[in-house]
Amino acid sequence: MSLRPSRGAPAERRPAPPRSLLADVAELLSGPGLAWVVQRVRGQLETGADPVAVLQLPSATAVQRAGARAVLGPAAVVRGTHLSLRVTDVEDLLRELAGWDGGLTAAVRALDGDLEVIEDDDEDDDAERDEGPDGGVTLPAAAAAAVAGPPAPAPAPVSVPVSVPRPAPVAAAVLEPVPAPAPQLEPQPEPAPEPAPEPEPDPDPALVVDLDAAQADRTGLALADLVLVLDLPVAPDGPTGTALAAVSAAGLPAALTLQQLRDAPPSWLPAPPGGTALVCATPAVLAAVAGAPAATPTPASAPARRRRRPRVPVVCLDATATSPGADPGWPGDAVVVVLRGLKGAGWRLLLNAGDGPEGEVLTELLASELEAQVWRCPADPDAPLREQLVGDARRLAR
Repeated sequence: MSLRPSRGAPAERRPAPPRSLLADVAELLSGPGLAWVVQRVRGQLETGADPVAVLQLPSATAVQRAGARAVLGPAAVVRGTHLSLRVTDVEDLLRELAGWDGGLTAAVRALDGDLEVIEDDDEDDDAERDEGPDGGVTLPAAAAAAVAGPPAPAPAPVSVPVSVPRPAPVAAAVLEPVPAPAPQLEPQPEPAPEPAPEPEPDPDPALVVDLDAAQADRTGLALADLVLVLDLPVAPDGPTGTALAAVSAAGLPAALTLQQLRDAPPSWLPAPPGGTALVCATPAVLAAVAGAPAATPTPASAPARRRRRPRVPVVCLDATATSPGADPGWPGDAVVVVLRGLKGAGWRLLLNAGDGPEGEVLTELLASELEAQVWRCPADPDAPLREQLVGDARRLAR
């Protein structure tokens, strides 16, 4: 069985994609996070508009935003109700989870039936069972309904005049008009008066804190002292623990201030046997670990096909480092508080503080005070350092 465009001359014969491949593509694109992508691409094909590199949905619902983050992770950019997806990320997802390497536009064409299936005499019975009554590939009902778009509105009813014969006149002496009884109106109860709003209670004087100049300076410095973390092992209780658990469940890094760690410290979970936390130099390594798939693939029988990523605690020494260099700045007190919390809970610290002079001093200091172990210092010259660190994170994932 081969495919050719349904409109136009027959194309060169090529193998048709199996039903399971198109079913996987349809299942992936019919989810709440990607169904709107199919509608956007279909609109571009119908209007002949040029394809775009980034698809945007300004008024995405909470279900659409959550569905996109579930399948694409951080690649789905959410700002309020605005949702943005790169076409290349969606195509990578199709290639990884469904085995489709023809691109997003070709996938939408195939699902819309723009490719016609032609019978060959040498096709086996399994392929014949995959065909629908019109020779096309039969998709699951839920997936076909999702990619077909909303149903067309029903036509407005048309009123047809109907002629009704007039009744014969009746003599006034035979039928006398009977006056209709006056309607009996039941008395309506008066609406209950609205309750007066309760006055707002005065604030507790014990909770009102007036900061002097020195206290305001110290509080401002504590707010500016940041630590960037990923998957910290803390109990999901209290303000800080609840926030960290929610961010970790979404697969995102978290930024903690020194004020949070002091005023609402989290409860550290004890380390399991061999529990290891990674300490990296710059946010680039932490971001690579957060976006890397896990070494153990997702089972094919899993109900939701999502990319798994390693879950290993990661702490960044310099949350403000934006240069590609591997030498971080001197860590603040927030970093020290997190490292001491991990060490006190029994976690082993693997440290890669960079290859520069600042990194050497940090390695010596943290190794002596927190018994941190050197990690990839020096790095293997045959591979990029970031790839080595991400590979270690995948192997250490819990």
